[in-house]
Formats: sequence, C-alpha cells, structure tokens
Amino acid sequence: MGKYKISDKFIRTSKEMDPNIHKTEHIRRWSWIGEDGKTYSQINAPDSEYRKTLEKSNQKYRGNDSIIDQHLTYDIERVNMIEKVQEEYYD
Repeated sequence: MGKYKISDKFIRTSKEMDPNIHKTEHIRRWSWIGEDGKTYSQINAPDSEYRKTLEKSNQKYRGNDSIIDQHLTYDIERVNMIEKVQEEYYD
C-alpha cells in the first residue's frame, strides 16, 4: 500500500512556475493537476497525464503500474507546487 489513499485530493498551489528553473515535464504535471485538483486515483491511473510526464525516453508511453508516491511527495514537499487538500476543505 502506498503513502496516499485513493480518495485523497491534490491541487496545484499558487506558487509561480518558472520555465527557467522548472523542467517542462514538471510544469506539465502541475498544470494537469490544476486548481480544481485531481484525486490520487486519477493521478495514479496508468494512463494519467501525471504518469506520462514521468517517462524518461522519447518512446511512446505504454502505461505504468508502479506507485508514483515518490514523485508526488517531491511535488508537495520539495517544490511546494502541489498540496493535499483536506476533506473538509473541498466537501
């Protein structure tokens, strides 16, 4: 079992994205999550845009079923571009 529950919801923070500092794939995944947010289930889906940004080669993306928690935690804790929204906050 991963660090997050499938019902956990995440949103894009208001922190400024800077193409001179942030990699294109990071900006893509932060933009995809957006201000309306996505659930962990959506983010972790095999064909999600978040997963597609994690591919390391130019080959066509074929899906992935590994846990993305490490990347999501990086976006939350290291760069503060994503935040977990508390349930009572979006009910």
